[in-house]
Amino acid sequence: MKLLALTVFLVLASAAQSEWPGERSTRASINDKLVALVEKLRETLKTGDAEKGIPCLNPLVVDGLQLSLDKDFASFDVNVTDLVINSLTDFEINQLTFSIIGVKFTFSFAWPDLTLGGRYAGNGRIANFIPLYGDGDFFAAVKNIAFSGTVRLSSKNQYLYVKSVDTSVAVGGLKVDVTGILNSDDVSSLISAVISDAIPDLMVDYQSLITGKLNDLIKTTADKYLGTMTLAELLAMLN
Repeated sequence: MKLLALTVFLVLASAAQSEWPGERSTRASINDKLVALVEKLRETLKTGDAEKGIPCLNPLVVDGLQLSLDKDFASFDVNVTDLVINSLTDFEINQLTFSIIGVKFTFSFAWPDLTLGGRYAGNGRIANFIPLYGDGDFFAAVKNIAFSGTVRLSSKNQYLYVKSVDTSVAVGGLKVDVTGILNSDDVSSLISAVISDAIPDLMVDYQSLITGKLNDLIKTTADKYLGTMTLAELLAMLN
């Protein structure tokens, strides 16, 4: 979710700090420029830019990551190491527009294929009584990630802030292969199949929980930048 939030924030930041021509732009030309900015950003994301704090996403390498879940259907704590995520920069731009009415950005991105892998160590329970633990490797191939939404801006004391964020995330398909679950190859194969089948549906069932955390992250991150800009300055850049 943090990666999706980072994508939206970088789009907003790129739009805000770009040098736009002085002539009046049509709505279509503004949207074309936004798409051009994201295409330029895509090239930067492939290598990263340490000076600007932009990470390399081709691939994204994460040394360590802590994951936790505490729900009725399952609870666990997992430590992930040597995580590598491929194809993050291979996204499609289905929609990216700015509207003066409501002062909002509307976007729709898609990742046709995404793969990730690494090592894990963790333990937990299913339905609060079935123990689940393991230590091994994992690999996942994700198909057709769809991420869309609207970011609405407003102003307070002349400076901009994110008024609201509404997003939607969906996964078309998932293939997971995890080893070391309960130290059993058979159990690992079974759990891998269950996870592969369940995650797309769980993302639908828990959509509000997932997007709620994602929306908060986008708002918090974007507000740190937008808090130094007025609406007049934004409009001047977009015209």
